[in-house]
Amino acid sequence: MAFDDAKYWSLPVEDVIRSLGSQKEGLNASEAEARLKKFGENTLSAKRRDTPLVALLGQLKDPIILILLTATLISGLTGELIDALIILFIVVISSLLSFWQEYSAGNAVAKLASQVQVKAIVFREGVPKEIPSEAVVPGDILVLSAGSLIAADGLVLDSFDLFVNQSLMTGESVPVEKTKEPVNAEASLSERTNCVYKGTSVQSGTGRVLVVSTGENTEFGRIAKFLAKKAPATDFEIGIHRFGLLLTQVMFVLTLAVFAINVAFKKPVIDSLLFSVALAVGITPQLLPAIIGITLSKGARIMAEEGVIVKKLSAIENLGGIDLLCTDKTGTLTRGVVQLDGTPDPKGEPSEEVMRLAYINARLQSGMVNALDQAIIDLKDEDMASISKIGEIPYDFKRKMLSVIVEEDKRLAMITKGALDKILSICSHFEEGEQDKINELYHRWSSEGIRVLGLAEKSVAPQTSYSYEDERDMSFRGFLLFFDPPKEDVAETVQALRDNGIGLRIITGDNRYVALHTAKAVGLDTAGLMTGADMLELSPEGLWNQVERT
Repeated sequence: MAFDDAKYWSLPVEDVIRSLGSQKEGLNASEAEARLKKFGENTLSAKRRDTPLVALLGQLKDPIILILLTATLISGLTGELIDALIILFIVVISSLLSFWQEYSAGNAVAKLASQVQVKAIVFREGVPKEIPSEAVVPGDILVLSAGSLIAADGLVLDSFDLFVNQSLMTGESVPVEKTKEPVNAEASLSERTNCVYKGTSVQSGTGRVLVVSTGENTEFGRIAKFLAKKAPATDFEIGIHRFGLLLTQVMFVLTLAVFAINVAFKKPVIDSLLFSVALAVGITPQLLPAIIGITLSKGARIMAEEGVIVKKLSAIENLGGIDLLCTDKTGTLTRGVVQLDGTPDPKGEPSEEVMRLAYINARLQSGMVNALDQAIIDLKDEDMASISKIGEIPYDFKRKMLSVIVEEDKRLAMITKGALDKILSICSHFEEGEQDKINELYHRWSSEGIRVLGLAEKSVAPQTSYSYEDERDMSFRGFLLFFDPPKEDVAETVQALRDNGIGLRIITGDNRYVALHTAKAVGLDTAGLMTGADMLELSPEGLWNQVERT
């Protein structure tokens, strides 16, 4: 079942459940087994690895190696065994060096992959059951909680404070809230807030998901299938191949010409053949394959000391020949973790009081601590001895706010944080011109890719319990600014690349404002910007041309 074909995200969940022949209690054992046979295991087809013999023989396809092997054969047939053995020794050593490095690297990667075993919790006959992720099938009901690695693509059936980190798929650094409401049929992958994807993870909250696509039919599977295609030859391989062909042509012409001339002058045929072979061997740089193999192997060992596995030796030369490097943003240039970037007051000035109120709210709320709350808590260590929690109004998707009621110095106060527009709607105390200033600041920060929340407070009277109806007539205290900060050494790395004549381009799933803000933060000159929509209008040649100026 393909996730894209019927655009399930735009349909009511009940219709999708019926179309998949499933139930909210999950599948029974026999149906799950039948579907596993029909759809196959929920795995990605691994790229077939060559056997050791095939991998070794693959080292012998270079034209220079073939010339040397031909010379070895002729030398052996004509009785020059010592010459044949010397040439053969050089060929074997250089081939074994390349084979051992590349095959060992492949084994290391395969071993790492085999150590990752993912489990999933699904409903089978109404009972939660832990199974290997490979056994998940379309129609299963996945149970998700904080920390879960999502095993398949699916639609949200129900959720509570469910936030998913899907930076792997979209580049978004901030966890995305997931609900069950259908979205537009034309919604892009990042806009499908009722969908979850294989390979992403749950940051906070809980939920249940109807599995729609598994294995290679998932979005992650399609990406993996594309990446599994045979890699094109590197410039280094192309250059060596062309050099080998040139040597072959020169050797073939000269050898035939010399042999023909010797025969024409009635020289002994065997002597003429040996002389031609000697000429062919002399033309061929016998030590070149060994030198290449030893040099690249040394580079691979140096990179291994830095924690880098080199799967293909010839890729090292490509790395050294880079003049334009394209890189991801989230988790590469940035830390991949949301951080509190500032707590300004309504005028935009830094405020310790706003930070203190935000910390109290995040520390005392009793729901699942999400990434934003954790970012607040990590930035400050406030003494809470004099503060007592009296009550709480939990977060919900409609209000998009969370309030805690606390007592401090015999004063009861309600502290509320949430989406800025929701916070402003419950505030009634503004100074003249303050609202215009708040909107101006909000638009400015948003254009820089900063996520903005609001914070409000008011004094409250003692009462048995508090509800969302009490969230009114509050005073706006300030903003909470969140951003995925650059890694500490990125600016130095960017400068080092520039000093070495290497240009840098950022490719990211985040919006244009976040990309521009990050680029400026790491010291990258922003000469231009291209969106996905812009790229779709370009031919491959046009894209190559634009990349140089973007």
